[in-house]
Amino acid sequence: MKPFVALAPAFLALMFEIGAAAAQQRERVYKLGWLWTGDQNTPSLPMEKWAGPWVPFRETLQEKGYVLGRNLVVDTRDARGDIGRLSAEAADLVAANVDVIVAPATPTAVAAVRATKSIPIVFPGVGDPVAKGPELSPAYGGPPSR
Repeated sequence: MKPFVALAPAFLALMFEIGAAAAQQRERVYKLGWLWTGDQNTPSLPMEKWAGPWVPFRETLQEKGYVLGRNLVVDTRDARGDIGRLSAEAADLVAANVDVIVAPATPTAVAAVRATKSIPIVFPGVGDPVAKGPELSPAYGGPPSR
C-alpha cells in the first residue's frame, strides 16, 4: 500500500496544478475531501496530526506547495466504523463542493464513486481496482452527480 500512498499526492498535485493554471489571479484554496471508514471509539485526527503511512501523503502535498490553512482545506468525513454511513458521508463531501475526494479503502472508494460522477476520486488503499470492476466504475449505480 505504501507506493500508492506516495503516488496519490503527486496525482492530486497534478490535478490542482491544472486547475491553478486557469485561476492565476489570486491563490486558490483547494478543498480536499477525505472519506474515512473510521472507528466508532476514535474520532478522526486533523491532517496535520496524521501518522504512519499517511505522513508521506501530507509531506508531499506540503512539498508541492499545498499548505493547510493557506491554500488547502481538508474536509474529513468519518463513518465512525459504520460502513452503512459511508454513502451519506460521501454525499456530504459532494455537497461541500470539494475539488477531489480521497477514499483510502475499497468501501470508501465505492461510496465515493456512487456519490459523484464529476469529482475526481483518488483511492490509494484499494488493492486491485480492476478486480473490483463495476463497483469502482462511475457508471455503477448511486445517486445522480452534482
